[in-house]
Parts: sequence; C-alpha cells; structure tokens
Amino acid sequence: MYLSYCFTDSNGIYNHSDGNVIVNKAQITASIGIYNNGVGSINIGDENSTSCGTISITGNGVYNAITGVVTVNSCAGGELKIEVSAQSFAPYVIRNYNGGSIVVNGGEISLSANSLIDSSVVCNTQDHPGNITINGGKIRIYNANYYHAALTGGHGNVVITGGEIIDETYYDYSSAVSVGGSGSLTLGSKDDSVYDKPLIKSENKGVDVTSGATFNFYDGVIKGKVA
Repeated sequence: MYLSYCFTDSNGIYNHSDGNVIVNKAQITASIGIYNNGVGSINIGDENSTSCGTISITGNGVYNAITGVVTVNSCAGGELKIEVSAQSFAPYVIRNYNGGSIVVNGGEISLSANSLIDSSVVCNTQDHPGNITINGGKIRIYNANYYHAALTGGHGNVVITGGEIIDETYYDYSSAVSVGGSGSLTLGSKDDSVYDKPLIKSENKGVDVTSGATFNFYDGVIKGKVA
C-alpha cells in the first residue's frame, strides 16, 4: 500500500481482523496512524522493494491491539524511516497492547516526544505482555520528558541482537531500554562469540531493569551517564 496523504481524527489505516497491510511510504495525520485490531500483520518496508521512503505520522504511530505482528524491514532501495511527532499523553511509534509481536529488522524509527511524559518509541503496554525482537535498524527518542524510554519492555519479552537504541534526552526516570515486573531482556546471543552490537545508549540510564525482571547480557555495548 502506498499512501500520499491521509487525515482523520481516529485511525489512519485500520486492519480489522486477519488482513495483511504493507506500507512503504505514507504521510498520516490521525489519533492512531495504523491500527492492527486482530491477528493480522502490518509490514512496514520491503527488503525487495526499491520504492521505500519516509512514513511520517502526526499523532500516535502503530497500535497492535491483540495478537497480530508488526514487522519493520530494511529496503532494497532508499532509506526507510518512520517518524512520529507526538500530540498526546504517553506517545509511541509502535505499541503492543495484548500479546502481540513487534519485529524490527531495519530502518530508522524515531519519536519526537514534544516534551510529553511516558513516551516510548517501541513498547509493550505495562500489564499486557507481548514480544519485541530487534535484529537491526535504529530506534531513537528525542525531545522527551520524564518517564521515557526508547524501548519499553514492560512485563513482556524483549530480545535485541542488533541495531542501535538511542535515548537523546536527559531526564530523571529515563533510559534507552527498560523492562520490569515479570519481563525479560536479552542482549545478544548465548554462544562462543562476543560482538559489539547491539548499541544501547542514553543520556541517563542505558538499561533500566526493575525488581522481578530478568536481564541476560551476552553481546553489545551499553552507554549511559548513570551506571
């Protein structure tokens, strides 16, 4: 699907049940840019396509409501970017609500939080575990406020084997990656080799693991002002 422009007060793109939506370029102004409301899939970018570009969303980004899958890929030609300019409390670019999966293989995903609190680029809703897998690409948050993170795992499972996750704004209670409750975070792969990817970098905490969560650190670099 190619969209030149879409404006609505509710959902820009609504995937009702088990559909498959592919977005390579778009400009969307909506309360929620893309709503995945079932077991369907949202595929952003195509590694075999030469027509990828920027997906610009004013509002919130992609909401994965149930057990669907949202995948962000690199592209054969052009640079895929997803850019969200926040307009409301607790903004996000891609959010799992209830057991869904987010997979990032490439591209750049960024959130201008516009000084709003509780902001996150890629996240699980705190009390509804989901799965987040980062294999590549770049995830960044900037112009944020209190209680923000580039990636929020909540009570779900997060596996990061590649890419960069960057928090560019210093505030108390902020981090590049956070996980809590019964959630788990794994950086790298458990094998005989050690690599310098993924890169986790923050102006405050690189990784924030709260009580009860599990953190497995095998590969990568973590940089933060607070150890």
